[in-house]
Amino acid sequence: MSGPVRLIAEREFRTYVATASFWIALLVGPVLMALAAGLLAASAAPTAPAPIHVVADAPALARVTAAALEEVVGLDGRAAVVRIGPPPASPTPPLTIQVRRTGPAEVELAQSGAPALGPLPWRLLTRTVERDVARGVLAASPPPRPEAAPPPGDSPPSVGAAAALGRFALVLTLWMTLTGSLGMLLQAVVRERGNRSLESLLASVRPMQIVLGKVVGVGAVSLLVLGAWLGSAAALAMLAPGVRQAGGAGLADSLGDPVSLVRAAAIYLLAFAFYGLLTVAVGARARDAASAQNLTRPLFGLLLATFFVALAVPLGAGDRLDWLLWVPPFTPFVLLTKAPGALPLVQEVAACVLLAIGAVLAGRAAAQGLAAQPIERRRQIIGRRAEDRDPASIP
Repeated sequence: MSGPVRLIAEREFRTYVATASFWIALLVGPVLMALAAGLLAASAAPTAPAPIHVVADAPALARVTAAALEEVVGLDGRAAVVRIGPPPASPTPPLTIQVRRTGPAEVELAQSGAPALGPLPWRLLTRTVERDVARGVLAASPPPRPEAAPPPGDSPPSVGAAAALGRFALVLTLWMTLTGSLGMLLQAVVRERGNRSLESLLASVRPMQIVLGKVVGVGAVSLLVLGAWLGSAAALAMLAPGVRQAGGAGLADSLGDPVSLVRAAAIYLLAFAFYGLLTVAVGARARDAASAQNLTRPLFGLLLATFFVALAVPLGAGDRLDWLLWVPPFTPFVLLTKAPGALPLVQEVAACVLLAIGAVLAGRAAAQGLAAQPIERRRQIIGRRAEDRDPASIP
């Protein structure tokens, strides 16, 4: 990094780090994550499984019913333990399944107590017991009940859901970082114009050095905040079981895998360079803070659109939005929603190159915008002097 760029970056970094609002923003993320982790850990606290008793007129029939009931309860998502035998006397009797034979392969089931099985689980239980009893009659012994295994190469749904939520957490972190840092970049550009220091700065350094210095300085501030947030999220994901179940495991795995970490870091840098340079290019053409905010409203609207695109991916609309990978404003967000290796390497590299080209063009536009400001100001001054000298302009 050249000397002028480093000096400008250090000045921008110190300007924001010296404020109390920066430290508040730095601490808000970890504090909110800790509160969320506490709520998730409390909600994920294991509850004692409710007992379900099976009463039958034969031990073999009771075992068949208990095995079928365990399968149905697992599919229904209940936390329950199946026991064979009548329940003890209690003011609030637990759920009891009574089963008896009405023929060689026919059975009759009845339930009492609470909480009762719903219509669909009850129908499944009845048919499963009838099937197993019929098989026992045909084979003269109850058949073994193999556990269903997932197809080869497929991960369990819970693992896939946690990984998807972890990737969405990375997207959300990038979005929050951009929305916060772009505002700081806009203020940095407008501040130079407001205090009339841009002209003197351009007299000693090139416009591109000013642009790079501001982007690097504000980027260092955002990196500090991002590191605190991601470090807190990774620590909570490893320590709090509730956070792991809610997607923190996917985030922790992404941060722990060197390949995934390098990939995410490269996407973050390209996204910040593109949006940061684009913000400086837009802000450099503003005359004051009000006009700068008006000019950057479409840019922040575009960021809002990228958030909804990233939100649509976990909801099942990701495949229909893959074409946005080739639109530079959406490229980093679409890439982060994809697992490493989900896209061909050539496709990912081509999308990153396209994003880098967009960042270079935005940087050139930003430098040209800064260089044009003193020229425009001199023209305004010359125009006002000409009006003052013109006798016709005097009333």
